Amino acid sequence: MIKQKIALLIPISIVAILIIYTWVYNLTNGLFGLWKHYLTLVLFLPIVYLFFNNYKGAIIATGLYLLLGTFGLLALTPRLTTTSYFVKIVSVEIGTPQIQWWIFGLLILFLILNFEPLVNLYLDFKEKKESKSKS
Repeated sequence: MIKQKIALLIPISIVAILIIYTWVYNLTNGLFGLWKHYLTLVLFLPIVYLFFNNYKGAIIATGLYLLLGTFGLLALTPRLTTTSYFVKIVSVEIGTPQIQWWIFGLLILFLILNFEPLVNLYLDFKEKKESKSKS
């Protein structure tokens, strides 16, 4: 269990360091945070709480948090850098969602480090669902 907690602590620590850096940078340079900076901070606090009190909840919350960050709803750095691609079909331009690639990389790191616990959570969920349907 300690090994699994350390695997979860790595991405959480990286996120915490980025949040601290962002707020120190913003405050020392006289910048105001965007709503995304505030949302980043507010949504991070339950993850820290869950890490100490509910390991399974912390894994799920961290994954969702990084998904939100990947699609540009959270700001882990002072400046937001997103990438979006567009395809033009006749006169209609269709765009992909805005993605922050380095947060996507952090999400991949999270998934690699926590693959086994995530699979176990899924199997437990599936087993519980099957036992409910049988009874």
